[in-house]
Amino acid sequence: MAARNRGETGQALPTPFYPSLERAGIRFWRSQLVLIVGPGGSGKSVFISNLVAKWERPTLAFLLDQDSATAASRFAATKIDQPFLSLKSDLDDVDTKAVLASMDYVQTDFKSESLEDIQLQLDAYIERYGVPPEIIIVDNLGNMTSGYDDEWSTLKALTLELDIMARKYECLVLCAHHTSDQPVPDGKPMERSKILGKITQYPRVVISVNNNGFTNEFASAAVKNSSGPQDPSANEPVMFESNLANMQIREQEGSFSPAAEYLASFRMKGQASE
Repeated sequence: MAARNRGETGQALPTPFYPSLERAGIRFWRSQLVLIVGPGGSGKSVFISNLVAKWERPTLAFLLDQDSATAASRFAATKIDQPFLSLKSDLDDVDTKAVLASMDYVQTDFKSESLEDIQLQLDAYIERYGVPPEIIIVDNLGNMTSGYDDEWSTLKALTLELDIMARKYECLVLCAHHTSDQPVPDGKPMERSKILGKITQYPRVVISVNNNGFTNEFASAAVKNSSGPQDPSANEPVMFESNLANMQIREQEGSFSPAAEYLASFRMKGQASE
């Protein structure tokens, strides 16, 4: 009965454009809450923008630490691989306007300060289009909670409500969140214990990212992964090539993914539990 009535619940948003994520067992599922975490400037927003641009699915994006011009230039840069600051200086350029028009599957909001604000915008989206978006973006959670006296409890409650929202509307809720800003050697992603507020209870997947500006390497590790291998210490990250100025995160030739024996061990555990 549950399988027949599930609707879009549990449907994967495929990432064939990043096959190393697929090989590493990192998946994005509708009806789930997923966090992209990292220190400031680590490329969280760039990674999310690349996913949204490549998925090309109906998306409601709450970009709470950007202005509309910055967001538009960043989304355009993901498509045409040009410096987003140059694009920002002339958003009326014919080619830039054409690219942005082709991304009309993304609806943006820049001012939501509470869960009630998100719900109002979601209700308006459903009234306009007749169905919920497939993806909801919140970038980032700290912009919604930093003003509260008990920020960590508020963060925990917010992630619970966003998890409920993902299941209710059968959409992927993808949020950016900060880790501590302590120095990390060679651009290694932060381990799970460094996530601010320790809010890993409700997200089904938590991907820690970091960028090495000297080598242009972007590293991602599933520090929590309810449906696949996880790497809580971020010791075996999946590596990409990056150009953050152009908002590009590309598959790296011969990209590294978690050791084959580790993945095989995980699969054997799954078979044993069936």
